[in-house]
Amino acid sequence: MTLAKAYRLTSDRRYLDEILRQWRHWQSENPYPVGINWASSLEAGFRSLSWFWTYHLLQGSPGWLPEFRKDWLRSLALHGRHIARWEQELQG
Repeated sequence: MTLAKAYRLTSDRRYLDEILRQWRHWQSENPYPVGINWASSLEAGFRSLSWFWTYHLLQGSPGWLPEFRKDWLRSLALHGRHIARWEQELQG
């Protein structure tokens, strides 16, 4: 979110490019639902909150292409699924 706030305040494309680079890297290194970053719903929930705010701050920016928006929303849907499944397991 820090990079998204910096982009929103300055319109400096370097911040936006870095956000997109980091997000793509995270996606490639953390496929759903494999690895430590999928170990709990709390982690997925905090990450989702950060991504929601980032999404809000980046709307209308030049790098916010429809294809990327689709991938971003798909990832948030997977996070929601993960959180819902975790909750169902807790309730038995």
